[in-house]
Formats: sequence, structure tokens, C-alpha cells
Amino acid sequence: MPSSRISAPDYGGNVFINCPFDNAYSPLLEAILFAVAHCGFRSRCALEIDDSSQVRMDKILKIISECRFGGKIIGERYDRFLEQRPELCRGLRLSADELTFHDSIWMVSEWLRANT
Repeated sequence: MPSSRISAPDYGGNVFINCPFDNAYSPLLEAILFAVAHCGFRSRCALEIDDSSQVRMDKILKIISECRFGGKIIGERYDRFLEQRPELCRGLRLSADELTFHDSIWMVSEWLRANT
């Protein structure tokens, strides 16, 4: 009998996004969500389940179990992305402060293609 994780719909195309959901992270979260979709994957996060009867950690663990990518893997890659971001900005001849939403989408998309 296959495990529930593997039999979950679109397990191979799901990416768990673990990010703070406050205003400071909103532009980066939007760029990540767009880039993940642009690369042909489906973003999943704790915000998708609006059921207050469920314990938050149970919701998160259920979503993670339905995703092939995410968790620590995304965290480690995101840390590498942040380390490489100044160099990527220099390549665009911009400072990180000058990046537009479209610059961020392009940068995250290109970085994901090169590092996945």
C-alpha cells in the first residue's frame, strides 16, 4: 500500500513555502510564489487551510507531507539565494533597494532554475 504522502494529489509538483506572513516579507513572498508557479510548481503554505479547529502544527505537517519540495531544503536554498543576492544585483547593476517586483521575480526564477 503506497504511503499517503506519495499518493497525495500532485505530490511531485508541490512546494511547501515556509515564510513569515507579515507585511515586511510580503513582497518577497509574492515574488517566491510567482517564481514557483512560473517554474511549473504549486506553492503550498499554512495560509491555505482556514480551519480554526485544526492545530496549526498539524496543518503544517499535513501540508509538508503532501509536498515533494520544501521545508529545510527550501530554507537552505533560500539562505544561499540571500548570500548570492548582492552578486546577482551587481549583475543587474542595481542595489537590493532598487529592485522592483519584476526584478525580484526574474531573479528568483533564474536562481531557482540554476539551483534545482
